[in-house]
Amino acid sequence: METIEIETVIIGAGQAGLATGYHLQRRGRPYVILDANSRLGDNWRRQWDTLKLYSPAQYDSLPGLPFPARKWTYPGKDQVGDYLDTYARHFELPVTLETRVQTLEREDEQYVVTTDRGRYRCDNVVVATGRFGRTPQVPAIPDQLDPAILQLHSSEYRRPGQLRGGQVLVVGASHSGTDIAFEVAETHLTILAGRDCGQIPPRLESRRMRLVFPMLLVAWRHIVTRSGAAACLRVLATGGGPDTGGEVRVPVGDDYRNPRRASHVRRLDVSRRGAGRGARR
Repeated sequence: METIEIETVIIGAGQAGLATGYHLQRRGRPYVILDANSRLGDNWRRQWDTLKLYSPAQYDSLPGLPFPARKWTYPGKDQVGDYLDTYARHFELPVTLETRVQTLEREDEQYVVTTDRGRYRCDNVVVATGRFGRTPQVPAIPDQLDPAILQLHSSEYRRPGQLRGGQVLVVGASHSGTDIAFEVAETHLTILAGRDCGQIPPRLESRRMRLVFPMLLVAWRHIVTRSGAAACLRVLATGGGPDTGGEVRVPVGDDYRNPRRASHVRRLDVSRRGAGRGARR
């Protein structure tokens, strides 16, 4: 197996991997970016059809290249995938696609990265794979359910048409779960089970949100600690009309224009003190 000597190997050609490569290239440092996909941005393209970012386009740029969308719009998944592809091409970043990393080992003062296409020996390794689109973690309980119940992990969900008729239970009320629950509620009676992470009142593309979002960004960058960021900034904006009883939440970054869907979602608050309590306020 061929071994390539290089200073730095970056594993993963997503946002973090490409941005790291950009800065290394500006400093004239030799490196390579490895990615298992056949096309840059495919991790995004494989998500559900209506997925959007949770921040306006003006805040979504990688270093050196503005995101090509109106600044107060929320880009969709395909736009993000295409932007990553364009970014790598624009700066001629050394990305090697269709290369899956199998092992990462330390040998003396260097690292050895073994892939399905060869080996790399290097002084530095940047692991930039993240958790997005990786192997799903599925609890053991699905095996105990009736086989007649259709079960999908969020990584398998694309659109409501995949589901059968009847009620839908969405377990997990973070970004993916809440997005999917509100979309499915358009056609199914939907129960969303998960911890309530708070709410902010403005709708996403309203003028009020343009005032609120910069403050959230300051909090994210300068106030909220890294350990608490994931929990605290899963902030949810209120959705639906006045008859929702306060139990419906829409995640920041998605434009839900049909408030009637809110009446079809019931939210269950799952906390350390117990589960299955209706979150009516």
